[in-house]
Amino acid sequence: MYDEDTNAFTLNDYYYEYSDVFTLVEDTFYTLTIKKSGSIIYKDKIFCTNQTVTNYSVNNNEYDEQETTNEFIVL
Repeated sequence: MYDEDTNAFTLNDYYYEYSDVFTLVEDTFYTLTIKKSGSIIYKDKIFCTNQTVTNYSVNNNEYDEQETTNEFIVL
């Protein structure tokens, strides 16, 4: 996501901003890699969802109950 010819990142106070239009698919993970002079300077994972930020939950409408038979003995 870095165009060395146009320097597409804009410096704002203490962070950089990048604006573009992407074709993304809902409920899909994407890997973001930002390079400068051929070196990776930032790497992240992005998840696309239609949930609003205030209502976002990784387990939206899903709950997997875990059952365990672990027994611990403390000596």
